[in-house]
Amino acid sequence: MESLKEVFKKLIKSVPKEGIIVYNYDDKNLREVIESANPNVRIISYGKNSKADFVLLKSETTFEDLVFKNHVITNTPFKNLEFFFSIPGEYNALNALSVIALLYSLDLLKMDWKEAFKTFPGVKRRQEIVWADEKLIIVDDFAHHPTAVKNTLEELKKAIKPEKTVAIFEPRTNSSKRKIFQEDYVKSLSLADEIYLKIPPGLKNIPERERIDINYILESLKNLEKKVFFLENNLDNNLSFYKIKKEKTLVVFMSSAYFKELGKLKNLILKPKIKRSQLSENRIKKKC
Repeated sequence: MESLKEVFKKLIKSVPKEGIIVYNYDDKNLREVIESANPNVRIISYGKNSKADFVLLKSETTFEDLVFKNHVITNTPFKNLEFFFSIPGEYNALNALSVIALLYSLDLLKMDWKEAFKTFPGVKRRQEIVWADEKLIIVDDFAHHPTAVKNTLEELKKAIKPEKTVAIFEPRTNSSKRKIFQEDYVKSLSLADEIYLKIPPGLKNIPERERIDINYILESLKNLEKKVFFLENNLDNNLSFYKIKKEKTLVVFMSSAYFKELGKLKNLILKPKIKRSQLSENRIKKKC
C-alpha cells in the first residue's frame, strides 16, 4: 500500500498549477496522499462525508417501466442539487457527483447538465440491461473485484427487488485469478441465491500457491446453502425458460470480459416464444 501511495503522490505533484484535482474524500488513503503531497493546484472533494465539498445526501434507485431511475440529492458549495439518471446505485451516484464537481470547477454548470444526466444511456457492460420483462431481468456488468461484485449485487437487488437472484461470475483478470480475494468472493457472491462459476482462461499460468481455488469457492458457497454450479454444461440444464419465469428473477453476468453464454440464455428465453408463435400460426392455417 505504501508503495502505491508514493506512486500517486508523484502523479499528484506532476499536475500543473493551472490543473484541478477532484478526489473521493471518503477514501482515507486518498486524503492522506493529497495532504502529504500538498499540491499547488485547485483541489475539490466529493463523497458522503459532510466535510467534502460536494456531499451525497441521497441516492435512491427504483426500477420503473423496466428501466433504472436513480434519484440523487447532493449538497454543494453553492446550493443543494437534485437530479435523476438511469444508472443504479449509490456508487454510481458518487461517480456522477465527481462529474458535477469537475463541471463546477470548470464553470460549466450553467449548461443543461441535468437533462444530460437524465438522458445518459450508460456505458456498455456497466449494469447494462440486456433483457427485461415483468418476470426476468438480465444484467451484464464489468464487476470483477469482490467489492464491485458486492456493490453491484446489493444495488441491483435493492432497485429491482427480485424473488430470486442468479449470479454468473468469472474471475478473469490477473488479480482476480489470485488467492488473495478468495474469501472475499465467497462473501460477495453469497448475496445471490444461485451462482454459476466460470473457469477463466489462463488460470493454470498462475503459480499454484497463488492461484484462486474455484472449487473452494464452490464448496464454501454450498456450505452457506447456496445452489452453486460450474457454468460449463450447466446453463442449459438449470436456467430453462420455464424455471426462471416462475418467479421474478434477476440474472447478473459479472466478468471483465463478455460472456458468450449470454447469447445462449437469450435463445433459451426466446425459443419457447417462437414455438408458441409457430403453434398459433399452424392452428390458424388448419382452421383455414
